[in-house]
Amino acid sequence: MDILSTQVPSEIGGRGVAAELTKFALNLARKNNWEVRPTCGYTKAYLKRYGR
Repeated sequence: MDILSTQVPSEIGGRGVAAELTKFALNLARKNNWEVRPTCGYTKAYLKRYGR
């Protein structure tokens, strides 16, 4: 799975929505034994901070 971009509308930014989307995508990949390629800068930073 290549996570290309993680974006939320600016009016809901800063509420953890992007983190929840990222967590959901990573959990989906894990459950399906998919390799993750984080092209998205946000996802790269998330993985660095929280791991997989």
